[in-house]
Amino acid sequence: MQSFKEELSHSNDFFLHTLSSNMDQVFLSVKNAVSFVLTNSTFQKTKLSSLGSPSIDSDTISKLRSALGNYASSSAFDLGILIYYSGQNYIISNHAATDEKSFYRVQLYSGMMLPEEEWTKLLSQHYSSSEFFLSSFLRSESGEVCIVQAITIRGYQENINLFITVPISALAPHMNRLEQHTAFMQDQEGNIVTLFGDSNVVRQLNFSLPSGSSVTGSDGKPYICNYTQSEITGWHYAVVVSAENYWSKLRSAQLLNFLGVLLALFLGTCLVFLFLRHNYRPVHKIVGLLKPSVPYGNEFELIENSYRSLSEENSFMRVTLNRQTAQLRERFLLSWLKGRSSPLISSDYNTHFEIAEKGETLLLIVFSVGISESSRDGYRDELEYENMNLFAADNIFSEMMDAYPYYRLEDGKLLMYLMHLDESAWHSWNKLGLPLLEKLCDIFTSKLSVPLAATVSSPAETLDALPYLYRSTMDAIEYCNTIGSTGVLTVADYQKQTETLQTRREEEHQDILHAVREGDAAAGENVLRRIFDEYAANTSMTFPIFRLFLTEQLYTIVSAYYEAVSDPGHRETLIKRGERVIFSQDMGQLREAFYDLVSFACNSVQMANAAVGNQLVQKICRYVQENYQDNNLNINAIAEALHHNPQYISRIFHSQMHKGLLDYINEVRIQHACSLMCGQSITADELAEQVGFTNARTFRRAFSRVVGSTPGQYRQRGN
Repeated sequence: MQSFKEELSHSNDFFLHTLSSNMDQVFLSVKNAVSFVLTNSTFQKTKLSSLGSPSIDSDTISKLRSALGNYASSSAFDLGILIYYSGQNYIISNHAATDEKSFYRVQLYSGMMLPEEEWTKLLSQHYSSSEFFLSSFLRSESGEVCIVQAITIRGYQENINLFITVPISALAPHMNRLEQHTAFMQDQEGNIVTLFGDSNVVRQLNFSLPSGSSVTGSDGKPYICNYTQSEITGWHYAVVVSAENYWSKLRSAQLLNFLGVLLALFLGTCLVFLFLRHNYRPVHKIVGLLKPSVPYGNEFELIENSYRSLSEENSFMRVTLNRQTAQLRERFLLSWLKGRSSPLISSDYNTHFEIAEKGETLLLIVFSVGISESSRDGYRDELEYENMNLFAADNIFSEMMDAYPYYRLEDGKLLMYLMHLDESAWHSWNKLGLPLLEKLCDIFTSKLSVPLAATVSSPAETLDALPYLYRSTMDAIEYCNTIGSTGVLTVADYQKQTETLQTRREEEHQDILHAVREGDAAAGENVLRRIFDEYAANTSMTFPIFRLFLTEQLYTIVSAYYEAVSDPGHRETLIKRGERVIFSQDMGQLREAFYDLVSFACNSVQMANAAVGNQLVQKICRYVQENYQDNNLNINAIAEALHHNPQYISRIFHSQMHKGLLDYINEVRIQHACSLMCGQSITADELAEQVGFTNARTFRRAFSRVVGSTPGQYRQRGN
């Protein structure tokens, strides 16, 4: 009986292998569709559009819908693709592109009974990158039950959900040879996905039993159940067969097998007899295939030598392949750290290069070697000095950190290590990691007289955080190099140290920007006086850091100056004064150069604003005289007509005319009203309409404010 169960289990394994291979092909096509959408250039454009503009342009939508349609129609598994832009409530699929409510109405016409709130929740909720589930609500104009893979693409302002669907009916052709077997799939939640075959008496898997165990169906008869788990989705595939039906067919097949064995024995005996007659020697055939080029004692010695040669070649090829894989891994990690786009998603790269296991903690460590004149003797140039010291640092690091897994990377003059630590290694690192790095830096600084600085990133859990790790550690190492710091600096400590300085930088930035734009030299000097006084009181800030801070302010001044002054000669003069700031060697030179720069910038902007303001005021006055009868005439209308900012023209007009622009518009209208009132019998309503006021009440109020009397009083004095 035990041998019969094993035989029946082996039969099930054949069908199970066919089922899992076919199903995994379907799911693999779904994952390929995800990669296609994520790497599509038009889709990337919609991501950018959704961040900065209220809607995606129609041409981009049309191109993306066409690309999705072409890809889906070329698939062998009737794929469906749907992209939901949560911030805009917009859907683009391989069949249509429309807003969420219109798409929902189409689904209702197709027979969907789901309430709109639940359907919107299904569209907008967050999905992991490997989430599969069943749904009949995510396929355009179809109510068919589908297997769905969903993924949420994170953006800066909104999430975009991508859904790839395959109808259950597309799986049926793979089950057409089940015969008396029954096949079904069970998802990670324990739900039966679909059922194929003749029987439905076994509808649930018991994973506590090994695959191939006997189970009792709902009809009380024994069944053999084999199952396996998909490497792609995590779902289980199962094949079930009735032991009773299989036994009856097996007895019929045994007789045929017995006859087949007898026939095979007879034919085999005949063939052996023929081979022996022709003195057949298989070893000689093998020797002929090997084609030896060196002498050998006998055939078996030749075969042994050939096997050893092949083993050596195989080992060499394996070492070469591992070396190439390591180089590709390093190239990929550098690209990912620097935020460069990739044609595959990070999980696919991680699977290929085996970068980090799930649950591992990632850390980025960066080393930088400083130049020391005392230790530089004996080297041909700075490049040799840096290379040799980084080589030494790498050797010491590899010995000290032997207990921790990492990948070594080189980026120009920087040496980097990406640590990937499991839970045990992470706990050990928290206790011993930073002291080991401090010891390494101390060896170089105290024993070799070589300044060595190291920065350590904050921990991260996924590869998607690599660009942030790179940017933060680069900022910290640049800070160390600027102030000449050695030893270990964590990114968390660096951010804490520079947080106060960053707040002060923003305040000074706004004050200097305002002074230059207004051409206010006195205000600019006050800001500089405050900056230099704060530096004098701050004993913890070194001169290089203070000069770096002022260099950032220099960029602000140049940007504001270029907005106001277009003269090339003046711009060149400003740049030369800026160079004096950058190359200042002490505080006296820096103060003199920066005061001179700000004074020149403010005075030049003031003269430029005055010249531009006179011309602009003339254009404003002319426009008001020509359009005073338009009751929609206001500051915004004038700014739009003259292609300027409303606040800018209001400020320029007031500085040149010493009155508000709205007051000037009313004065022009009242002047024309006074001309119309002389010698004519005209009502206040008619006057208001002809000179641009919306009603007589507004006209009378403006008339009294400008003339000092009511229209009636003015008319009486004139008469």
